[in-house]
Amino acid sequence: MIEYKPGKPFPGVIGRTLDESSTAWPRPTRDGEGAPNVIFFILDDVGYGQISVLGGICETPNLERLANRALRYTNMQTTALCSPTRGCELTGRNHHTLGLSAITELSMGYRRTDQRR
Repeated sequence: MIEYKPGKPFPGVIGRTLDESSTAWPRPTRDGEGAPNVIFFILDDVGYGQISVLGGICETPNLERLANRALRYTNMQTTALCSPTRGCELTGRNHHTLGLSAITELSMGYRRTDQRR
């Protein structure tokens, strides 16, 4: 797999056919040696009023036990669509800079050359 540094030119090739093309992916941020362990839950279509960890009515005793031994971050922003929100949460970047302004059903590893940055 070819990776490239975000902000650098796309090193892949977009040909007329798949055989004439080659994919490339932005290099993800990787944790360094000794980075802390983090568990990050992403729940679709569930608000703070749902699970008991955050005061909701649905009993979630295992999540409660885990949450009671950890930090809780509850200042969440959403893009109102699952794919862009997940992209933001996983990268820490704005969904438009990720090319995720809509739901993605299939990622191909190609980048449009006419897209504005």
